[in-house]
Amino acid sequence: MQKANNDKSVRFSKPEKYISVDVETSGPIPGEFSMLSLGACVVSETYRSFYIELKPLNNNFTKRAVEVSGLSVEELKEKGTEPKEAMRKFKEWIEKVSGDARPVFVGFNATFDWMF
Repeated sequence: MQKANNDKSVRFSKPEKYISVDVETSGPIPGEFSMLSLGACVVSETYRSFYIELKPLNNNFTKRAVEVSGLSVEELKEKGTEPKEAMRKFKEWIEKVSGDARPVFVGFNATFDWMF
């Protein structure tokens, strides 16, 4: 019978790749408002970055949110990437830059960005 290994270093032996993520949105609540852009970079290699602008899911926005982002909801309706496609591209980028490491989301304000 094999003895259980309680050594935590075995469970966490996979290296981590910290990825800083930032989003701009049309308002404060996912579902009611849309993610307008998504940017990310590898913390230790900031030249490895990702950026995409998304087509809004609906017409809802707050004036302040759009002013902060500097994005145009009207332009994004025409030129933005479909959200499903944007997320697929982001997933592929994460897999590429992470390699065999475990990707770890970091950001400021992480609780807001993570919601979206």
